[in-house]
Amino acid sequence: MNQVYEPLPFSFYQQETLNLAQSLLGCLLVKETYEGLTSGYIVETEAYKGPEDRAAHSYRNRRTKRTEVMYK
Repeated sequence: MNQVYEPLPFSFYQQETLNLAQSLLGCLLVKETYEGLTSGYIVETEAYKGPEDRAAHSYRNRRTKRTEVMYK
């Protein structure tokens, strides 16, 4: 039996960072490529709050080649 899954609405992703990370747990992630379809449930997330989060690579607006993508 084929099940049809609808993508989550854009509004789902507008949550506060830490809430969103928790909300993603248990969601089904589906990826379609030329080679076929694969999927899995999200069982772990990480969340960083940007420049004010000491655990984030971008802490204190640190800009390096590695962190540049966070500013685009």
